[in-house]
Order: sequence, then C-alpha cells, then structure tokens
Amino acid sequence: MTLARVEDVQTRLGRPIADDEAPQVDALLRDVEAMIRNRIRDLDDRALDPVFLELAVMVEANAVVRVLRNPEGLRTWTVAVDDGSVTKTRDQATSAGGLYVTDDEWALLDPPDVPTAFSSPIRYEPGWHGAPLTRWGRP
Repeated sequence: MTLARVEDVQTRLGRPIADDEAPQVDALLRDVEAMIRNRIRDLDDRALDPVFLELAVMVEANAVVRVLRNPEGLRTWTVAVDDGSVTKTRDQATSAGGLYVTDDEWALLDPPDVPTAFSSPIRYEPGWHGAPLTRWGRP
C-alpha cells in the first residue's frame, strides 16, 4: 500500500481516473514510492508525522500526474486544420513524460542538514595559535 492513493492523483489531476487507467496509476504510485524509499530508508517512520505524510502524498501524486498529463513526453505539437494551425509548447521541466521526483520535491522530503552550504561550523582546534605563520596566515 502506497502513501498516496488513486484518489489523491485524481484530485490533483482535476478529472476522474478512468477504470482502465486505475491499474496504471496504482503501478506508477508504487514505482515512485519505491524511488523515494530507495533514498529515504526510514519513510514509514517519517510518515508518522502528519505534515511529512501530506508532503509525501503530494510528491507521489504530482509525479504520477506529470506522467498522465504528458505520457508521450511531447514538448511541441501542432494541429493544422485547413489554412490555420495551432502550435503548443510545454515547459521543458514538465515535458519529459517520465516518472521522476523533482529536486524541489526531494528538498521537501529530505531537507539538507544544518549547517547549510552558506554557513561554516565554528570549532576550537587546540594549538592553532602556535602554528607557524604561512604566506596566507596560520594553517
């Protein structure tokens, strides 16, 4: 049983899931959850927190919605009727058509450890003041 359900995908997709689509949606949910479990080994423990659970459901459902909205991975297509034509272009970020979790979604599920890349830990190193001066200061 996955954290997200077919109903969660249906709500985010904005249309009912057809009976013949339901097995595919269920399989895609299992696939994306397996991808998440591969990176976040303690997913079940984290899912006990209701806030994390909502985020995980959102990420799983949105990954499946991306596949359902563009299963062929089309980026640009043109429809021509008589003398007129209409060309539509999808955003490159959503045109892949594959099942994936975005970097932003990974950051929601597994935020970086503190300190971040923009901070440096302060620690005392005994004897640093006694080291000889180098061209760039003390080592």
